[in-house]
Formats: sequence, C-alpha cells, structure tokens
Amino acid sequence: MLTSYHNHSTWSDGTASIREMALAAREAGVTEFGISDHLVLSPNPVVASKAASWSMKPEVFGDYVVAALEVKSELQTPAFQFRIGVEADFFEENIDSLKAMLAKYPQIDYVIGASHYAGDFEIDHASEDWEPLDEAARQRIWEVYLDKIQGVCQAGYCDFIAHLDLPKKFGALLPDALKPKMEQVLQAISHSGVAMEVNTAGLDKPCREWYPSEEILHRAIALGIPLLVNADAHATSQVVRHFSEARAALRASGITQVCEFTEHRRRMIPLD
Repeated sequence: MLTSYHNHSTWSDGTASIREMALAAREAGVTEFGISDHLVLSPNPVVASKAASWSMKPEVFGDYVVAALEVKSELQTPAFQFRIGVEADFFEENIDSLKAMLAKYPQIDYVIGASHYAGDFEIDHASEDWEPLDEAARQRIWEVYLDKIQGVCQAGYCDFIAHLDLPKKFGALLPDALKPKMEQVLQAISHSGVAMEVNTAGLDKPCREWYPSEEILHRAIALGIPLLVNADAHATSQVVRHFSEARAALRASGITQVCEFTEHRRRMIPLD
C-alpha cells in the first residue's frame, strides 16, 4: 500500500484544490490519501497575523472539514481511501482551546502535530530571516523549537509529528550542543506513543535532506517510534515526491511496516 497523508490545498498554502490533490494522488498510485491543511490557532496576535498568509483562518475550519467530506464522498472507493487530517501548530498558552476545536469534528482521521514558530519568529518562512542571526541566536531558536515539540508530545492532541528537524531548512543545522536535547525529544515521542513522519520535502529545500536527518531517523528507529512517509505536498506534482528514496532507506534500515490512520486509530500496514 502507498499512503500519503501530509498534503496541503488552497485551503492553506497549497496551489490546488482538495479534489485536484486527491485526483493527482490516485493517478500516482496512492491507495490512501489524506489532506492536512494548516491550522494555526495562536494566542499571539503577531503570529496570528503572520500565519494568515499561509494557514486557514480558524473560523473556517468547519467549512474545510465539510469540503474534505464532499471530496471523500465523491472519490473514495475500496481501492482509494480518502482521509481527512489537519496540521495543527502547538501553542502551550491555548492548547485546551485547540483540543476543544478539534474535538468538534469526529470526521477527522488524524492530526499532525507541528511547530512553525519560536516566539514570533517564523522558522521556515525565508532564508533572509535566518541570515542576520549569529550562532547563539540560531541555537536559541532551535532550543525553543525543541521545547515546543516536547510540548506537542505532552499535550496529547496529535497522531504524528511533522518534519522533526524543521529549523535546518535553510542550513541552520542542529547544533552539536543540542544533540542531547534532540535525544530528549525523541524519548518524549517514544513515550507519548505518537508516530513520526519521514518528510521528503526537505530534499527540495536548501538543506537537501529529508526531515529528520539520517542520524535522527536511525535513532527514532532504534527507539521503535512508528513511522510513515509523507511528501508535504503543496502541488499536484509533489504528492509522492522522493517516495522511492525514502521508502528504500526505511527498507534498508529494517523497517517493514508504516502507519495508517482512521478516526485517530493507528494501524501498521506493510511498507511494500
């Protein structure tokens, strides 16, 4: 089976409709396709303003679910399963509000836990945001980010973690001094029972490697963290980008199963 769960449409920062993304996935041979547009329910007005350019407005979340259900009704068959998801950013200050919002929609099959902000700094917006920062400032962003991912695990609102080492996108690699902290994050993921994605989008970014790095991925495998491969697609041409390389790497590491999700129930299915 070929699954693709982390995908975006014009409801957030994608370039195609939910239906167009689903049709492209079906054409590419995907057997389980999920849409997972961005939801940023931030208590910080600066962050909320920035996120408005790439995330759906919280007040239209219900309409998004309805739109996804319409596509599901039209396209789902025994050979092509359509899943409804959302990529929801973590903010400790209002996590209860986020969980209450998500609970209103039992039609959602999975929630992707993510963080795109360190304070009001947009981690993956543009390389120009990182260029003025010295080593200490970059390390501090990494620290805040890793703390937030631990918070995602502790909050218990998601089914899998997105792009674990996202701050490396523009070349700000994980500082050696924070490798013990990354180990703590991996331990938190393992203890929480949530899964983690191998996100192939990083191969097309300046970092030129998927999220997470090979080193981090191997440690996650050693800890028994459940995995799945996702493209983080924002266009129809990306729904299975670099899947062959990522799946081959998992196979070479001894992985024979990946995750699927239905109504937040995880099941392990064969990688091939």
